[in-house]
Amino acid sequence: MATYAHGNFEQIASAIGMEVGQIAKHENRFEAAAYWYRLDRRRPTRITPSKSREKLDRIAKAARRLLASLGVNDPDEAADGPRDPEILNALVLAGEPNADAVIEATRRIGRLMEILDSIAAAAEFDRRAKKAANRRYDEHLSHDYSGSRPL
Repeated sequence: MATYAHGNFEQIASAIGMEVGQIAKHENRFEAAAYWYRLDRRRPTRITPSKSREKLDRIAKAARRLLASLGVNDPDEAADGPRDPEILNALVLAGEPNADAVIEATRRIGRLMEILDSIAAAAEFDRRAKKAANRRYDEHLSHDYSGSRPL
């Protein structure tokens, strides 16, 4: 499917004061540019990794606060449900036939904390690996190889 017709090339040529033939000979380049433009417009917008990290940090902080308000101080203890029996009873009275759903929800929040902590640990390893690689590369560049024996 051609994006540009001969009339488009005439319009471009008259706008920049050139002959149509000089513009039309670059038809493939115009089509390629139009194709890349269409691809770029369909591309989903992506947030930067730093913004993504900020959002994940906010989620982790909110999850920690929620667990703390349920009386759970350690995400590993979340599988047992809220520590405060008054809170547990109030949440059960809010519409559940028993405490199982509340305990499961608390466990899932604890699992979310584990996942977010794992993401943070992976990001820390990535940062440290890049730093070590850069340091190693700098050491390699600063090393004097003048006394090295030939291979």
